[in-house]
Amino acid sequence: MLQNRPPPSSAATGNSSRPYSCNTRLARLDFPRFNGDGIKNWITQCETFFSVDQTPDDYKVRLAVIHFEGKALQWHSAYVKNVGIDKLPSWKDYTEILLERFGEVCEDPMAELMRLRQRGTVTDYHNDFDAIVSRIELSESHQLSCFLGGLKLEIQMMVRMFQPTSVMKAFSLAKMYENANDDL
Repeated sequence: MLQNRPPPSSAATGNSSRPYSCNTRLARLDFPRFNGDGIKNWITQCETFFSVDQTPDDYKVRLAVIHFEGKALQWHSAYVKNVGIDKLPSWKDYTEILLERFGEVCEDPMAELMRLRQRGTVTDYHNDFDAIVSRIELSESHQLSCFLGGLKLEIQMMVRMFQPTSVMKAFSLAKMYENANDDL
């Protein structure tokens, strides 16, 4: 799947802030940068990159840290001084350390999901819903129940009449109803 050619130069791509990338048959993938914010999404992006690039385990931490900046780079510099450059942990252990340092304190995405209510458009609500659901493991039926429960009552009742079997189907129905009734 990967082509055996060097990545395009930064001058050719106009992207000098992404020093490591890989080329697939369909696209050029840039390694994600990390500044200390959005740790869970960053780890997900890294793991996707590693999978596509088929990055060997012993390169993962070293590849990741060269894409650190700001407070993440400052933290890593101090970490290396303490443990030594030759004693970096495995990727799995390193991500656990990163989550301890940069993760949310007392994070409870399930409680957030239970409190989530539609206040604006259906699309805005769905985006907020997706952001929370991506942080927890929840079956499709439980996701659907939570999604429906957070919709505005009028929209919720209409969508429930059609007995949707997925969040995407419920979202589509809610969006159609919202578009047909612009005063919501």
